[in-house]
Amino acid sequence: MKKILKTFSLLVALATIYTLGLSTAQAQDAAQADSTKSKLMIGVRAGLNLSYLRIDNENDGSAFAEGAQAGLFVKYAFNDWAAVSLEAAWSQSGARKMKYNSSAGTNGDAFLQLNNVQLNPLVQFKIPVLSVYEPYLFAGPSFNLNYLNSAYINGTNGTNFSKDATAYTTGLDLGLLVGAGVDFNLRFATLTLDARYRHGLNDINQRTGTATQFGTNTWRSSQLSFQVGLGFPIGGK
Repeated sequence: MKKILKTFSLLVALATIYTLGLSTAQAQDAAQADSTKSKLMIGVRAGLNLSYLRIDNENDGSAFAEGAQAGLFVKYAFNDWAAVSLEAAWSQSGARKMKYNSSAGTNGDAFLQLNNVQLNPLVQFKIPVLSVYEPYLFAGPSFNLNYLNSAYINGTNGTNFSKDATAYTTGLDLGLLVGAGVDFNLRFATLTLDARYRHGLNDINQRTGTATQFGTNTWRSSQLSFQVGLGFPIGGK
């Protein structure tokens, strides 16, 4: 009996030593892999925007307008959990069911479409989970530079027409951006999926000249966006 207990104790001790050794080796391999992992990444992204305008003193407000977004990004990771990125993109925003009233007596609803250059400096924090996927949260300021707007009017008298509406909005739409996403390691690249919300802060209604055809209330933008991106590491091993 004593011999059996000694043998069993020896086997347990050997198994423990082997397990500890294997764990140490795996930790060293992981540390080595992390030390050679690229911290810099560049990539492309595209997605769908759903935008509307928050209009003060108007009960009905506006309705969601669909749009597209496409651009580039560069990201630098400080460590496995925190990173910063800069995004530059062409983006469409705007709103439907905007009230239109002209001096010529043409009234109706309009689809106001804004084309922007969007710049987003963001900070990103990964959620610590043990998974092949890497979920993360991000936030930061967002700058929309309006450069080309169009209005598509559906008149109550049956008259439908479009017009240039670039002068109807201010050139800068300042906002805050928050969102969540997940990274998938494809070995040669990183596939990214995210959902984000952009909250406009300043009034973008120009209210000059014929711009009053859409009223003089304040306009602030809101946008939901669903993005897919592909990032390529630079450097590392």
